[in-house]
Amino acid sequence: MDYLRTRNGTFYFRKVIPMELRYLFCKGELQLSLRTKIKTEARTRAATLRGAINAAIDEIKSEKKLERKLAILEQLDIFLKSFINKKHKAYESLGTRHFKPRQGEVSQEKTKPKITTLSVLYIQFETEKVATEWGHKAKEDYYTAFKALIDLVGDVVPAKVNNTLANKYSQGLLTYPQRRTVGPNAKLSLKELDKRNSPTISARTAKNHFTQMNVFFNWLTQRKYIKANPLSGLAPKGKKTTTKKQSFNQNDLKLIFSQPLFKEKKYKCEWQYWLPILALYTGARLEELAQLSASDVKQEDAIYYLHIHSEENNQLKNENSARKIPLHCEVLSLGFLDYLATKQGQQLFQLNKVSGKYGKNVTKWFTRFKQHLGFGPAKVFHSFRHTFRDLAVESGVPSEHIKALLGHTQGDVTHGIYGSGFSLRMLNASLQKIEIRNFCMNL
Repeated sequence: MDYLRTRNGTFYFRKVIPMELRYLFCKGELQLSLRTKIKTEARTRAATLRGAINAAIDEIKSEKKLERKLAILEQLDIFLKSFINKKHKAYESLGTRHFKPRQGEVSQEKTKPKITTLSVLYIQFETEKVATEWGHKAKEDYYTAFKALIDLVGDVVPAKVNNTLANKYSQGLLTYPQRRTVGPNAKLSLKELDKRNSPTISARTAKNHFTQMNVFFNWLTQRKYIKANPLSGLAPKGKKTTTKKQSFNQNDLKLIFSQPLFKEKKYKCEWQYWLPILALYTGARLEELAQLSASDVKQEDAIYYLHIHSEENNQLKNENSARKIPLHCEVLSLGFLDYLATKQGQQLFQLNKVSGKYGKNVTKWFTRFKQHLGFGPAKVFHSFRHTFRDLAVESGVPSEHIKALLGHTQGDVTHGIYGSGFSLRMLNASLQKIEIRNFCMNL
């Protein structure tokens, strides 16, 4: 449990340490002054601290070696000192000086471990990124890419990643096996999997892994751990094997929404009806919609909107994804508010997490649904998001408003740096211009 509290008007952050880790932290909770009396600033700073601390705790729980746990704790300590200001008397360093290993745990050194290998430095890199940029998905994606890096080149010190090793990594990604850490694959070496002709990751996934690790090595360069990025200019060049996702056209939408599921509301689960409609009318990502609670549907100045955020257990792709999406009047006319009234105090859709995602079962269901209608691999649930963008452009919605509605970064200086966001009223006026129902469906 972590929350804000005030003392003499100043906000403080409190994080209770899990019982099983208190022996390592040498304390039961962290209490940190946020050095502000303004609540909005305090919430922002608390969210940053929560992200960094929770990330460190999750990493510590996943590690078996004591030295690795201590290394993670040390990096968290460094981050907290820089964030709070180590001279501030409200912060007391995490204590490993009086730390005593539990039975079965042996510390190889009495001094703090030296930060040398890629895996130890990655912890610091990840902690910074989670605190300042990444959402849950980005954290998972980067860590998956990092595990592939270590699998291919080993957990070496950064300086050992020379041009030869960097080339080995780049080329190795093109033949890297799928589901490497799952099931029987986890117990086999890369050579053994290659002999078995195991399916490999796509060229696109290989390039994504490389791009993410290129960011990591740029970070290592900026922090002076290495003189230059050895991955520079070595991106893997493999044959494109993935199909570019396409928007739904007018005939596609008529086919989808003429099915009994929508025309007669013949569905097994209510989300099968509402999620495709909301995806089309808001352009939101599947996970953004699937994780919504009824309380995330709000009203301001007579405008109903979806509050996309990363508070509590919600996940965002990145920090730009947090936004307010007005609800189209056509969605309201379909009875969405009546549906909302039946879900007060609950999740908006009765979905269980699978592999950390609420949308997993939705993807499986929609894949079967669209295949039954004859759609190929280029048209998927995410195609609703592309369709929303296309219809917004055709309806004359300003590109800056489209980016704001979709949660994209504003590319220009005026809106990207100096802008503070468009008002809900302005975005609502633009969104209501988009005519969807009469154009492609007869619900």
